[in-house]
Amino acid sequence: MYRVIELHHPTLLSDEVDAFMRGDDQLRGLVNSGHTRDAAFHLGCFPVGDNIEPRCWST
Repeated sequence: MYRVIELHHPTLLSDEVDAFMRGDDQLRGLVNSGHTRDAAFHLGCFPVGDNIEPRCWST
């Protein structure tokens, strides 16, 4: 999901949709992270050659 967001930068308006995501805390955190621009990112790992480097993905 966060890779599609990074690529296309869509606008998604949802209200209380996270209430239906019980049991999937990572997806719930991703959905809730976009409410402020300063916190609207997911920190993940990205392979670069033989190494893996951290990268911020836009949410």
